[in-house]
Amino acid sequence: MDFERFGGDIEECDCHLYENQGCNLCQAVDEAPAAPAIISPLIAMREQLATQDNACTAHPIFIVYNRKRLYGMDPDFGEDNNYAWINADGDFEESDERQKLIFDRYFNRYNRWPLGWEKRHFVEIDEFVTCTFTRAAAEEFVRRRSHNYRHLHVYVDSLHRNPEMIQVRQALMRGRLQEVA
Repeated sequence: MDFERFGGDIEECDCHLYENQGCNLCQAVDEAPAAPAIISPLIAMREQLATQDNACTAHPIFIVYNRKRLYGMDPDFGEDNNYAWINADGDFEESDERQKLIFDRYFNRYNRWPLGWEKRHFVEIDEFVTCTFTRAAAEEFVRRRSHNYRHLHVYVDSLHRNPEMIQVRQALMRGRLQEVA
């Protein structure tokens, strides 16, 4: 019997001690297909931690941010070109670049907002979404989930002065953490 395919927990079967020709476990082992070689996600992460570009950062952590706009700022706050024309008729849709040029001309000519549209100044901030130990995981998150956010980007920061996270990262790199089913 090839019990190694089942994790090696079973060393030997006792069915030979009985008169039957084999127990259900032995038959299951004989009939079971060989398990495909699967690389553990922790092993893959360990390899990535050892080989990835750390962007000249000690104990890097890769943070995914969403660039978010906060509307309603005073025009004197921030940059002059940080504004958008917002449809005020209920859906609060932002104008595209072509509409923005048309609305700017209208406003400059008549000194009033186009009907149903309002000029709103904004500031852009980075809103935390998630963090990962590897750049590949952060980029994969951006690839898979960017349709749910306005603008995702990856930022590299350091775990400096965070001994708990440094210990977890070092345990991952040394292979001291194990997967639990």
